[in-house]
Amino acid sequence: MGLATSQVRLLALTSRKADVEMQIQLNSKRKTMLTREATELAKLYYAKLQNSKIQYSTTNGYKDVNYGYLMAQDTGTFFDQIVSPSSSSSIDRKSSDSMILTDQYGRVILSNSMLDIVINTLNNPGQNYTKDNRTVESLTIDAMKHLLTKMKGASSKTASLLLQEFEKLYNASGWTNPGDEPSATQYKMGYEMLEYIYENGVQYGGTIYYNAIDNKYYSNYKCNEADEIHLVQGNFYIVKNASDLTTLSDLDGSMYWPGSGNSGLQGMNNFYVGLGKTIAGQMSSMFNYYGSIFSAAFNGTKSIQASDNKKDHTEPHFNVAIGTGDVIYNTDTQKYERKGNSIYETATNMENLQDGLKSGVYQLVNVSSKETGGYAKAQGLDYFITQNYIVEKADTSERETITAWYNAARADLSEKETYWDTEITALSSELNTITTEIDSVKNLRKDAIDSTFKWGSA
Repeated sequence: MGLATSQVRLLALTSRKADVEMQIQLNSKRKTMLTREATELAKLYYAKLQNSKIQYSTTNGYKDVNYGYLMAQDTGTFFDQIVSPSSSSSIDRKSSDSMILTDQYGRVILSNSMLDIVINTLNNPGQNYTKDNRTVESLTIDAMKHLLTKMKGASSKTASLLLQEFEKLYNASGWTNPGDEPSATQYKMGYEMLEYIYENGVQYGGTIYYNAIDNKYYSNYKCNEADEIHLVQGNFYIVKNASDLTTLSDLDGSMYWPGSGNSGLQGMNNFYVGLGKTIAGQMSSMFNYYGSIFSAAFNGTKSIQASDNKKDHTEPHFNVAIGTGDVIYNTDTQKYERKGNSIYETATNMENLQDGLKSGVYQLVNVSSKETGGYAKAQGLDYFITQNYIVEKADTSERETITAWYNAARADLSEKETYWDTEITALSSELNTITTEIDSVKNLRKDAIDSTFKWGSA
């Protein structure tokens, strides 16, 4: 009976020993997996520390590039500080006005407000001088009028006066009496002034001087330094100081278009319209910043889906980034209509934009021609970094957060490792005990067998 009992006990101990050995092996593999996890965690930690962001430099350090920085904010305050920049300006201005945002196909990504301006421009022919011959440049100048109207409604402090002076040239109302219809020549004169400011800004050219003794203006000798008049184009002038020029006629500022009279200024005195130097400068700033955006949008090959969803509009296509059905051409009304703006909505998400700039889903381009809106569609991010327009920097602002995450994850792995070490130690002790007991049972069984054989031979 004792022999049978010992055999049963031996089998039970052997089975338990096998289970314990198996458990030790499993726990050892778990520890090995923890080692691998620790290695992967360390790699991920390093990668996170090296994670970069596309940023721009400010007087207060670096900030992340966002949609508003690249493509304008739709507020009157932002507009005011673009057209009248000052040392106390609170906005972050782009390093280059010609740098704009497109999608991976090179299509300009416009905000809802800017896209509405483009659509209004396309749906409403420009002033009489250009409406039958619309170019990228004339469309852009047309868009400025819609922009000024929108900014006036957005409580801009400068848009109201700027729009008033802009319309004097755009509508040729500055050349005529109220109610009179301007002539084609007068439309042309106003447009050429806007065109010149757009292309060249406010620049001085040849100089004309005022002689206080005989109250006449000359171009061949210096009379009074304070009263220089600078010729910027053969048919109009920018005056450096207009405060003493009211004796000429109805002078009202510092940029004037001469008429055909011959009452002074060597036959070029009969001025009709005045555009103050400050206003001219504000127009130039507006054209510089918004001109790149609008001209690029008007210059492209993106076809806009017709309202019947079967064919594209056959009129000239424009480079506006749109989602399917976001902008259509209604063949019944013969007007463009905006149904949405899905690409813009995605681009306004900071994380999407940052990831997209690095992956190429979104691209920065440099508008090289304001007149045509031309730009290379694949310059790459490195070009703008080389030009110091932007930088790609390690995300130091997240370093402490990343380190805290790593330390917590490492502590969790360490806790698991300690647990499995404790389990293996306990199982090893149990295995030693089982092994000792098995040896004891084997000895008892051997003694029982030996005593049985001794008894049978006695």
